[in-house]
Order: sequence, then structure tokens, then C-alpha cells
Amino acid sequence: MRYRQFYVRFQAFTALILLILPLAAFGADSPLAPLVDSQTTAIMRVSFKNLDFNALFGTATKVANKTIDAAIKDPESAKKIKASVPLLLAGYLSGVSSLKDAYTQEGLDDVYFIITPGSAISPGFFALPVGSLSDEKVENIKKALQSLRSFNISLPYCFARHGYLFAPVTNPGIEEDRVKEFIRARFGELHPEPRPDLENALNEFPQAAVTVVITGNSDSSKQIAENLRQMQTAADGTSASPNTKLLSAKLLELSEAALYGVTVLDQSDTSLKVRLRFRQGYDPEPALNDIHTVLRNKLQRDLDNGDSENAKLRESLIEALMPQAENGRLDWKIDEPYIEANMPTIKELLSVFQQSREKAPSGTAGQAEPE
Repeated sequence: MRYRQFYVRFQAFTALILLILPLAAFGADSPLAPLVDSQTTAIMRVSFKNLDFNALFGTATKVANKTIDAAIKDPESAKKIKASVPLLLAGYLSGVSSLKDAYTQEGLDDVYFIITPGSAISPGFFALPVGSLSDEKVENIKKALQSLRSFNISLPYCFARHGYLFAPVTNPGIEEDRVKEFIRARFGELHPEPRPDLENALNEFPQAAVTVVITGNSDSSKQIAENLRQMQTAADGTSASPNTKLLSAKLLELSEAALYGVTVLDQSDTSLKVRLRFRQGYDPEPALNDIHTVLRNKLQRDLDNGDSENAKLRESLIEALMPQAENGRLDWKIDEPYIEANMPTIKELLSVFQQSREKAPSGTAGQAEPE
């Protein structure tokens, strides 16, 4: 079905914009400097002072129940699945709740998870600023941190150094000697490098309970740039349509101009916000308008050719997923009004996907239609 081609393009649009994030220039010293270096590509911060577990539990339950109602047609089946949601959420949140209690009891707030790819030993590590707490208090927090096993995370190597409590997430099957060698090399002596891109991104939404920042490092930026050039070359081929060429060019332009992307859970207004920030002086609105025009033109051309199947659904999808451009950034905001307004589209999408799966030949159910 043609609507799936639109959906694939939207997935590519959002994924590329959020993941293709070149490195910003280094600047002044940052409080995060002991934790990050030029290879750090992402960081998550949980602010316990902004995190309300009761509200989070209620919101997650509500969203889960609405999703189940939209996806499951049989009322009895939906009822049984919804009955298991509170227990499932409680299991996932219990470890975080224990950590929050132990951490905030000592007047502490922020917990970080740092992602630095390229290591076969560990893809990232937790870092909790514990300052000059006594060994006994640090040990209590250490035990609470290790209770995060409810998320299928194992943190056997948890240790205090440099005023932080560190806990690397180790890949399974790695020999203990190799892990200890990695820990000595990574945490024995820190080599901080200022990363104003990360610091600025973490300050975009001060009320956020959870903040996730994605930003590129020098090596990944070079690889991404090369991949984009190859995509652009393919799009410029003689068989490519003008719309395809323009869409590819505008995605490349946005990606090369991006500095970082921020996704936050903000409980002050019960929303999920996504922001993409661009280099100074770049205005993303013209490129965004061109992308919007390309998608609308493609829809109109299909209608002119007599292909009206799911036209309204595709039109709603285009308008719902386009971000807002303002002051050198792109913003998405997903909150309860947004979900309520787009629930009919969501339900139709799920229904069409289900019909597609039922019609697909054996062995191909659920596979995306090729371009």
C-alpha cells in the first residue's frame, strides 16, 4: 500500500534528524567534563527532584490502556492485558524508586548514563555524583543502584572514584580480567574534555524529569557524512524523481546543520518533547517547508492518478508528524491533547496494518512494502 511508503519516509525523516548530529565546537569548562570526552555520543540524565513516580505510574498506565484499546479489538482480550499493566509497570519502576529514595535522602538529585560506543567491554556507564559522602552512605546508594536489575541490567562492577559512583554496563560473556583492565583505563585517571553541546542540550528543558541528548563525535560524524553523500548520489540518479531528489537533499541539509537532539519527559505538563537544535545562523524552516511540500505534492499526485486509498489517513499523518520550526530549532511535543487529537489516525493506522498482515501471503506478514 502506498501509505506505507509515506510512513517509511517519515520514519527516515525523524530517525535521520534525531540521529545524525555532528559535533559542536568545544567551549568553556562544563560540570560534565569529568564524565565525557570527544567520543561521547549520548547522555541521559534523570532528575529525581522533577520525577514524580505516582504521576509517572498513572500516566504510563493511561497511555498503555489507550494503546491496548486501539490495538486490541476484542474487549475481553483487551481487559485481560490491561489488568497486567500495573504489575508490569511496578516491576520496571521498583528499582528506580529504590534508587531515588536512597539518593534523595542524602540531598542528591541528578543521575547520569553516558554512552560512548566503540568498546567491546561496555557500551556505557552510570555516573552518580556523590561528592564527599561517607563510605557507608555511598555503599547504601551502591546497593540501590544495583537494584536496577529489574530492567535486566547487571551492574557487578560498581565503585566510587573522583567524587562519583560509577557502574559500567558490561557486555555478557566478557572475562573479568578484561573488564577490570577496561575500568582501570577508563576510570583510573579521567581525561575530561569540555562538551558545551551536551551541557547546553541538558539545559534546554530545566523542568524535565528525564533528558536524553544525542550528539555526534568526530569519528561518527565523518561516517554519517559519507553515508549521506552516498544517499544523495543515489537520489541524484537519472531514475530518481524530482521529489525524491529534493527530499534527499533537504534531509542532508538538516542533518549537516544539526548540533544536537534532545528528548525529554516533562511531568510539569505531562508531555514528551523532542527538540533538534541547529548551528548558529541556520534557519531550518525553509528546508522543513520544502519537505512538507514534497510530501503534500506526492499525496496530490496519487489523488490525481485516481489512487485515493487511505488518502485522508496519509494527509493526517503528514500534518501530525511535521515538527514546528522556531528560532533555529525544530520542536515536537506529544502530550494528552496531541494524543487525543490524533487517536483516530492512530487507530486507523493500526487497523490498516492489521488488515495488511491478514492479507499478506504466508512468510511475508508484517514486512514493509518495498519502494
